[in-house]
Amino acid sequence: MTCYLNQHYVPKYYFRMFTGGSQYIHILLNVHGRIIKNASIKGQCAKSRFYGTNNIEMIFSQLEANHSKALRQIIDQAWSPQPEQFESKHLAWLWEAILFQHARTELQIKKTAPAIGAFWMELFKDHLKRKADSDFYSKFIKEVKDGHVTISEPPQATSLRSIEIAMEGRLLISDLDLHILRNFSDYPFVFSDSPVVFCNTYYQNVTNRGVLGLQTPGLQIFYPLDSATMVMLSDDNVYKGNQLKSIFIDITERSDISQLNAIQLHHSMNTIYFAYADDEEYITSLWWAHKNRIIPPKIDFRMREGWLVDGKPPEGTLYQIYEPQLNIKLDLSFIECAPAKAKDFKFRRRNPELVEEHKKQILEKEHTSTRRISKK
Repeated sequence: MTCYLNQHYVPKYYFRMFTGGSQYIHILLNVHGRIIKNASIKGQCAKSRFYGTNNIEMIFSQLEANHSKALRQIIDQAWSPQPEQFESKHLAWLWEAILFQHARTELQIKKTAPAIGAFWMELFKDHLKRKADSDFYSKFIKEVKDGHVTISEPPQATSLRSIEIAMEGRLLISDLDLHILRNFSDYPFVFSDSPVVFCNTYYQNVTNRGVLGLQTPGLQIFYPLDSATMVMLSDDNVYKGNQLKSIFIDITERSDISQLNAIQLHHSMNTIYFAYADDEEYITSLWWAHKNRIIPPKIDFRMREGWLVDGKPPEGTLYQIYEPQLNIKLDLSFIECAPAKAKDFKFRRRNPELVEEHKKQILEKEHTSTRRISKK
């Protein structure tokens, strides 16, 4: 059996889509803006046993075979003189590939783990408050406040849970409109070590709650596929513009390309990748333009008071875990949008029918798993 010790969280086939099959790519290190040319893709976005077992990596390799087909078809169709309609299975693979890539990175672990740990700590404190004597509880709380007690899990567990949730969610983004951005400017698309980026221009003024959920109105998802091609999924019920009437959007403005590259920079953990050495000056200037505005992505944990759930006060404490948007506001020339005011925000789903169907699928999966366990 092949032993998969060096496990990639951005697959090698994805790098090769940018390099034209070459095994080398150019890097910008986002901490200090250093450029490294002709780095081997073999060691990029990879760690020993990142996911854990050899079997898990083998399963992921099988998924990547389907995802690679879907992404390459997107590129082929984008530049074909006579593009054909996408096959339904390839669309399903595309949705899966997007959510899988978004969930599987080292950045996702870094974003998620502290919030999950804080949530578990609150649950444990509540448990002790109910079960332990007051003296023991007071001593424990002091230890927590002094930073002597934490709750955590192996990074592999955090990663696999994120991936499991993502893989169950592809139906929830199937109502987003698919657009393929074709880059006709002299600036290239770049990508980061976390290349799938969620944004929400429509709700850019809403900052005290999550607006990047899979069924949130206004969700935008960006995924560069090579230096000239990018997938954009968007909620065209709130975004307008003549170019959105077509699946293909041709971009000639440098400012549009730089904004789309900037969100890669803002959403990266350590590195930005680019295919052509001649673009070093542009990549460096992009870093200088944004380096002081980058706020590392994170997921926040909050305890809310005075909030309502379905119009009613919740029983007990309301816990909230959400991801704030990046510290950059998109203003793309091919999209017209009137951002909602924060005070006008009302929680709703884009497509309640899809949400109900998703719930049914989850319940059926759980029921099937329970029956299998009972038979054993």
